[in-house]
Amino acid sequence: MAGATLALALAGKAVASGVRFESKVVRLTVQPDAINEPLQWKCTNGTEIPLVVERFEQGCGCLAGAVRDVEIAPGKTGAIEAKFTPGPYRGLVRKSLHVRFVGFEKPVELVAEVTIPSTVELSARDLLWEADDRSSKVIEIEAGTKTDFRITGLVGVEESQFKLEQEILVAGRHYRLSLTPQDGVSPGHHVLQVRTDSPDRRDQVLAVFLKVEAPSGKEGAS
Repeated sequence: MAGATLALALAGKAVASGVRFESKVVRLTVQPDAINEPLQWKCTNGTEIPLVVERFEQGCGCLAGAVRDVEIAPGKTGAIEAKFTPGPYRGLVRKSLHVRFVGFEKPVELVAEVTIPSTVELSARDLLWEADDRSSKVIEIEAGTKTDFRITGLVGVEESQFKLEQEILVAGRHYRLSLTPQDGVSPGHHVLQVRTDSPDRRDQVLAVFLKVEAPSGKEGAS
């Protein structure tokens, strides 16, 4: 029994120092409606014992571990696999999967950095003008997925405050919006709503925050 305990202890030390991952961080892009998108971390067993996954520990249901190789023999290369479902997540998401190996004293942390595009992507959400600046600023509005969309409205700012000019570069895919403060623009904060017919309700009303600095010594409306 003592010999078995010693062997297990030695195995734990060997696994900790002998498992080599090509990278513990995997980067990928998935569509917002994806379900169980596969990903994997390749590793080589540099120990003298088979490498066996005991269990996965995950803090989010969006990332679930899966065992492709029942065991990885000494000197062989295998992979730890997982499935990712974005659900409500958008943008860049970083999720961890902790893997416990038999004989491994501590879990190994594997990371998935996943980019989930929106159906409608805006090149800017915040625009700032100095007090006397009347230059035009441009926002590119593009399809982030394969789904086309149209801009159905631009609301929230008055013509006396900003001049809005919309250009269609590729119908359904790429629009350009130019915003120019007018001479009568009120210093302070303004909010423009870009409305679309995107099938994703989260992209049907997109807010753009506009700020015009007040002249020196004066405060604008917030």
